[in-house]
Parts: sequence; structure tokens; C-alpha cells
Amino acid sequence: VMEITSDNYLDVSEMTVIVIFEATAVDTDQVLISSLSGTDGFANVLNSDYSILTYQQYSSDILNEVGQYEIRTNAVNMAVSMFDDETQAIQLNGSYSIEADITGAGIYQENYISIGAAFDSTDYSDYFTGKIKEIIMYDAKLDTADLRVLNQYAREKWGVYIIDQQIFFE
Repeated sequence: VMEITSDNYLDVSEMTVIVIFEATAVDTDQVLISSLSGTDGFANVLNSDYSILTYQQYSSDILNEVGQYEIRTNAVNMAVSMFDDETQAIQLNGSYSIEADITGAGIYQENYISIGAAFDSTDYSDYFTGKIKEIIMYDAKLDTADLRVLNQYAREKWGVYIIDQQIFFE
């Protein structure tokens, strides 16, 4: 588990977190990236029922599933989470971005971000059991040109199969 923190907390107003990972058989729900504070926050969860990556927002403990992507098990995938002042956008393997209002997820600068498990300010749970190949962070939300370069990098270095594969979005 990797916890991303700083003395002055994270400035999620402009940030991109990329996790390149290989998921083995998903037999329990596993958290890839999360930022939870009490009953608010978000999590990118590998769902055990359907082998999908689900973007979940929590506001006052109410779950809102914003979108889902099909993951490739026993192959390398790339999850991208991008933040700006108002939204969080996510992609999987270069697919179309899902964008959601960041205030709906209760994400504030004092939240911590964890990679490889859920962290609710006191305890870890829902551990990711696959392999995390690489973590890349930027202090800005990437634009289309940057994402194109990132997709090419992931394809060349890790063999990530880049396709548009979004199941649904709101």
C-alpha cells in the first residue's frame, strides 16, 4: 500500500495519478486508488463480480457509481485519475474519460490518497492483490496531447492495449 501525503496535505486542485497495474483473478473487491475522509471521497474499485474498474463517489456515505470500465486480467492495464479545481476524470487503457464533479465526492485538500487499498483515516481495507508496475504523478491535469504521449509510453514500455472500452457513463 502506498499512501500519498505531505505536511501541508495534497493539492488535489491540479494533479494526475497514473497507476500501471496487472490484475490477477479478481475474486474479491479490491481498491486500486482511493481518497476517503469519513463518509466522503472516491475509490477506483476492481469489482469481483464483473472484472471491471468502477469509479465510486461517496458523499455522506451515499454511493454514486459514476462509471465502469472492463479490465484485462493477467495483462497490464493503465488507470489515470486527473483532478482540477472542480472535477475528477478517470480513464482506463486510453478509453474515454469519465468526468465527475469533485465536490460530489467530498474531496478536499486535506484528504490522503492511497494506492493499493482503501484508507478511511484510521485503517486499510480491500487490498489490491495484483501487481503495481509503475506509479506516475503530475502536478497538473493532463491535456489531450499529454494523454496521447502517455498512452504511447504505456503501450511501448508495458504492452498496454489501448482501446476505447467504456461500458457506460453518466
